Amino acid sequence: MALVIFLQIRRVPEEFLNRYSKIGAKNPCIFRTKRKYLESLGTTVIYGDFVTIKNGAYLRHNAQSLSEAIIRLARENREIKDF
Repeated sequence: MALVIFLQIRRVPEEFLNRYSKIGAKNPCIFRTKRKYLESLGTTVIYGDFVTIKNGAYLRHNAQSLSEAIIRLARENREIKDF
C-alpha cells in the first residue's frame, strides 16, 4: 500500500504559529525541498487548503476540503483498478 500525505499549501498566519508552537505544535506547511524529497520516495502527496481558522482564534482541520480530497483519491484509485 502506498503512503499518502495531505499537505497544507496556504501559509498559516504567524500569530497562530507562534501561539501553537508554545504547546509543541508544528507548522502544517512544509518547504518545497521536503515536498520534492517526499515525492522522490514515491509518496503520493496531495496538496490542498486543509486548515481553517475558526472564530478568528483557532486553527482547525478543514473537514470539507479533506473529505473532498479523500473521496477524489478513492475514485482515482478505483478507476485505475477497473482497467
